[in-house]
Amino acid sequence: MTILWWLLLAAAGGYAWTQLRRPRVQPLSETDRQCLARLPCYGRLTHEQQQRLRQQVGMFLATSSFYGCNGLEVDRDMAISIAGMACLLSLRDARPYPWLRSVLVYPDAFEVRDQQPDELGLVNETPESRIGESWDGQRIVLSWPDAQLAWRGVNSNVIAHECAHQLDSRGVGCPDGVASHREWARVMRQAYTELCDKGSAVINRYGCTSPAEFFAVAVEAYLQDAKALAHFHPEVYALLFAHFQLELA
Repeated sequence: MTILWWLLLAAAGGYAWTQLRRPRVQPLSETDRQCLARLPCYGRLTHEQQQRLRQQVGMFLATSSFYGCNGLEVDRDMAISIAGMACLLSLRDARPYPWLRSVLVYPDAFEVRDQQPDELGLVNETPESRIGESWDGQRIVLSWPDAQLAWRGVNSNVIAHECAHQLDSRGVGCPDGVASHREWARVMRQAYTELCDKGSAVINRYGCTSPAEFFAVAVEAYLQDAKALAHFHPEVYALLFAHFQLELA
């Protein structure tokens, strides 16, 4: 009887603990929805995708904390804008970015020191200026002025770039949950080689840094200039469309 009691108590405690951990999602206000509607590609979403995006943004805000750095105050519109852009890439998922816990936003590019040793075992102490970073699957860091460029029609989207790294949990240039790893590897390897050899009219050459960076800049091109991506790199566009299910071209 005692053993049965403890089992029941443990089960009840586990259930209560799960309930406490379930995020409390607040519905978006009309002002929040208007802010989401200003996303560059919002008008190309289906009605169901727009509804799904609102749900995902509510979940994102409930599970991730925003922090302004160097005196910057992150207001509601900024948080909605960042969450909305991030959640465009997670509409197919049950929960957006389940491991992400914090979003740090700077008023400008920020400096970091790379603590990774080079091939000689030396660490470069000179700070580097950056506009975005993705850390350990739990944090992204953004420069707000650079993030805003995504709304101005340029081929730069630092929010999508860093969120792509979050989706690529293994850091190999392939998001979790792709339908065919073999097809993904074939298409992306070929496009990566072409970028490094010849450059591209739409994919940033920074993608030559690594397969992970290539995936991130390809996602930027997908959201920012889908028609050009579909024209110059039709297989890459088809692959990203098959995964993210956003018809943007």
